Amino acid sequence: QELEGEHAPLFEVDIIGKKGIRTFLFSEGHATVFEKGKLVGILLSAIDITERRKTEETLIRSERFKALGEMAAGVAHDFNNFLAIILGNAQLLEKGMEKYKAEEIKERLKIIARTAHEGGETVRRLQYFTSNKLLAQDFTKIDLNEIVRDAIASTSPRWKDEAEAKGTIIRINEELGKLPSILGSRSELMQVSTNLIFNALEAMPGGGEITIRTEAKEKEILLYFTDSGKGIPKRIKDKIFEPFFTTKGPKASGLGLSVSYGIVKRYQGDIKV
Repeated sequence: QELEGEHAPLFEVDIIGKKGIRTFLFSEGHATVFEKGKLVGILLSAIDITERRKTEETLIRSERFKALGEMAAGVAHDFNNFLAIILGNAQLLEKGMEKYKAEEIKERLKIIARTAHEGGETVRRLQYFTSNKLLAQDFTKIDLNEIVRDAIASTSPRWKDEAEAKGTIIRINEELGKLPSILGSRSELMQVSTNLIFNALEAMPGGGEITIRTEAKEKEILLYFTDSGKGIPKRIKDKIFEPFFTTKGPKASGLGLSVSYGIVKRYQGDIKV
């Protein structure tokens, strides 16, 4: 381009030396060379940017490991919730099989089977994510009210049976409006509802009430979770959706709200506190 009278752009050159050492050069053609009035070449300036490239690659690799760590922690958090639901319902059946009616036993077993299936769906979504495949073909018509009821039933060993054994009373109130069907992944929306119920329970160690309300408003479907806990301090409201942020000590993962936020955003929705 310089020989033709045009400005040559900046470019990088990757050179492998005699000893197999890789060197990166940042080069620019910036002057033409004439001999007896005839254009015979151009002058190039080059800077060794090998160290800079190494630093950039280290940063990129570090970001990849960070993203991988967050993803792995998110999956671990989800599976802890799945296992808590499965274990809670299994323990209730083990301890009091004789006091439950056949229909209630059947319902507990359905919860266990459904939760195990949702765990499998989480693994499958992870496999699709790592292979950059879309899951839109897996979306089905969903009744959000049904998701809410299932989440309440699935988590009942925690908020009802376990709490009552400790002398704590927790009530969950349903105020579910008439909703149109939505298109989405049942297991993902179940995951959001379960995370928010567990989050509300952790905010009320001494017991209290959780109210879950749904309504259709214009082109939106709204889902409200309200609890009687002490609330979130204003100084940390901006941080609660960050991965690993928690005020609950080292035993908490700090991923419940972060995972839920990510799912809702994929549905072009929003979470407000």
